[in-house]
Amino acid sequence: VVATQDWDALLYGSPILVRNLMADGTKRYGRTVYAERINLDAMRDELNLTQ
Repeated sequence: VVATQDWDALLYGSPILVRNLMADGTKRYGRTVYAERINLDAMRDELNLTQ
């Protein structure tokens, strides 16, 4: 698990990416920011991608 804003972590093989961890619930540009958990395997399956 990697907590970062950088999507490149998925390209380097991180199985799970957590974005906006420290900003969860804050407002940015008039919108509330929520933490996101991105699962690499689920994303690949959804987009029909192979590595």
